[in-house]
Amino acid sequence: GSGLVERIVGAATPSLYGDDAAVFFAVLSAEGVSLVEAALRGGGLPAGVVYALQVSGLRPALRAVITARWQDAYSFYENRLHGGKLLAAADIGETIEKLVQSEAIHIQVDELVPPDETSATYQQALDQVQRYVLEELFQPSLGQAPPPEDEHADALATIGTAIKDIAGFFSLTYSLRQTDRSELKTLTYQLAVARAERLTLAPQGSLGLLLGTAAGAAADLDRRIVVVDATAASEMHFDVGSLVDLAAEEIDHLDVFVRYGDREETLVLDAANPRRTLTFFYRPEVGAAVALRYEVQFRAASSGGAGAAGVAGSTDRLKAAEITTASRLIRLDPRQLYQQIEVRAVAAGLPFDRFPSVLVDLQARDPATGWSGDATLELDAAHREASYRVRAALGSAVQLARRLRYADVHGAETVIDWDDAEPGVMVVGDPLPDVVDVQILGSARFGTVVQRLIVELRPHSAPDRVATRVLTAEQPAATWSWALPANAADEDRGYDYRVTVHTTASEVREGSWLPGVPGKLVVGEGIARLRQVQLILVGKTPRDLGLLALKVRFAFDDPASGLSAEDEYLVDDIKAPIRWSYPVADPARQAYTYQLTLVHADGTIDARPPVITADLLAVQPLA
Repeated sequence: GSGLVERIVGAATPSLYGDDAAVFFAVLSAEGVSLVEAALRGGGLPAGVVYALQVSGLRPALRAVITARWQDAYSFYENRLHGGKLLAAADIGETIEKLVQSEAIHIQVDELVPPDETSATYQQALDQVQRYVLEELFQPSLGQAPPPEDEHADALATIGTAIKDIAGFFSLTYSLRQTDRSELKTLTYQLAVARAERLTLAPQGSLGLLLGTAAGAAADLDRRIVVVDATAASEMHFDVGSLVDLAAEEIDHLDVFVRYGDREETLVLDAANPRRTLTFFYRPEVGAAVALRYEVQFRAASSGGAGAAGVAGSTDRLKAAEITTASRLIRLDPRQLYQQIEVRAVAAGLPFDRFPSVLVDLQARDPATGWSGDATLELDAAHREASYRVRAALGSAVQLARRLRYADVHGAETVIDWDDAEPGVMVVGDPLPDVVDVQILGSARFGTVVQRLIVELRPHSAPDRVATRVLTAEQPAATWSWALPANAADEDRGYDYRVTVHTTASEVREGSWLPGVPGKLVVGEGIARLRQVQLILVGKTPRDLGLLALKVRFAFDDPASGLSAEDEYLVDDIKAPIRWSYPVADPARQAYTYQLTLVHADGTIDARPPVITADLLAVQPLA
């Protein structure tokens, strides 16, 4: 049923004498061949084989009586294997002895058995108990331990000894079955009559262990695997399919172009038909390889709304580069051409009786291509989750922002203004909680100019209750919370704050009381904030341009406030954005300068003209 084994060839019955060997062949499908080869070559691929062998025979008569309390035996193994551990076949014999010692299992040999046969009869009865325990209380599981290195070095050397050799590779382990304890009773067995039985064996093992860990195993594998030459058949069958779920990836279809010689075939893969086959007739002058390329056609993105799950992107169609392959099993992975970034808005602790609807406005921007998109998700009591997905080029640093609009029962809106958003789960909570939280962030030149910041805060509802937070280089952030009184008005949610700066020169500068902002409060040394900007380089890499080095210099100067900053960075990877921070006293004077310097392989230096901008995100092409 797995589709890996197509048929069994040469089925045989093992003999009941000699080495009990039987040889058969398993014909695998293309997927099965790829799986087995990958498991053997990789060594760690968790693929294994388990098959059942049934042997019928007549057991000799045993003159003994076995009394077993199976409920006690099951509890013994359950406690021993707590946590899902596996038990090796060799260990079960030792545990049977412990069950006999605890009298959970009692064995009484017939008094008429000759003294010289008593020990053998007792052992045979013990083996019967072990067989019952294995068959009724346990089930086989694939083992994890590899065989010793010095054993089975010549396994699979000849097909005549294959079964006998491979048996040494099997790691026989067992796990406890899930059994109703009420069905486990105390039973008595009279072993006095010979009876016919059918014994089921379950040889098992991990494919990655068949070669062992001896030196030269990989080379030995190449000797054992025989690749069938494509020239042996006039027809070459190719199986082409998708590795991903096309519907889940919002892909409408894949256009696959396969060329062999001067003949080109087009295959269309979609959610209903993600796999197709085609055939070429072998031509010696062309060889056994085909050229393949494909294009990805995405579905149109949804327009948003409750539970929207459409995917927006800078392009609806992507093209993959042409490749050449002689593999008959071809699997395409469109995710190698793009990345998906998802924001999932989840309502948590949101009082829908006061705010029946919440609108989540999202914006996305791909600086590498200049594409931008937006969507609005709606959350209500019936739709507590909604998502927005963005498709972008690999390595693109997509910028996300969000705004929350809460609509109350009267239609009035409470707006939480735009702020940066991160991919993943975004929790949408109560905009007017009974407890107000304020995140305090220190934006100052700690260590060089500022020693510490003393932040005083007082709520409007209780101006005599002043809280103090100390911010330093080691602790540049803090949290302040206060509980609102019953039936508090909107103005009672406000607060005032005052900042006192202690400089490294032992100066103390006390500020004035100012109205605070909800949610996040940024305080500093008399500056508006520390601005963090990003520079993204697009286009050719420094290696493509033949550069020995690439430097970026940032500079900011505000004589009116006495603030300045300057830094220089050596660029190694243009895929990673370059981040730089500088202090600003007045938002009207926050323009900065960046300049690229190119050092060529011959030692010449090319200093590009400086660029003046105030953007938080700057994109500079390299040509």
